[in-house]
Amino acid sequence: MNTVIVPVDFSMVSYNAADYAAAMLKDVSDSNLVLFHLYEKDHEAELAETQLGQLKDSLGKGSPVKIETVLVKGDDLIDEIERVVNHRHADFVVMGMTGKSGLELVFMGSNTLKLVDKNICPCTHHSPRCQI
Repeated sequence: MNTVIVPVDFSMVSYNAADYAAAMLKDVSDSNLVLFHLYEKDHEAELAETQLGQLKDSLGKGSPVKIETVLVKGDDLIDEIERVVNHRHADFVVMGMTGKSGLELVFMGSNTLKLVDKNICPCTHHSPRCQI
């Protein structure tokens, strides 16, 4: 396991996922943690970049894990995660089950479940990226 992508929407759930991923990678040599955020409107970019930087700094304190941030403008979270996973040859995506709004989960479905359904990071015993 070398690269893990963590989508971050600045909710406590996504911060917990980032904490979990950083802890998971702390003893894995040559590991990379990619904090990913998708924004839709230009005016959101600066604040999102600042918040990602703060999260990176917080997670990086005393951790040997290489942490990067990726900020992307777009409107389809799952497609953009897939693009980053493929570009970075990621092994895992660590993502919380609910985000900013639990109500959003009820009415629109969970992005996490959509990501699982799309099977972006398939893990089979025949894959060199599988860690089972």
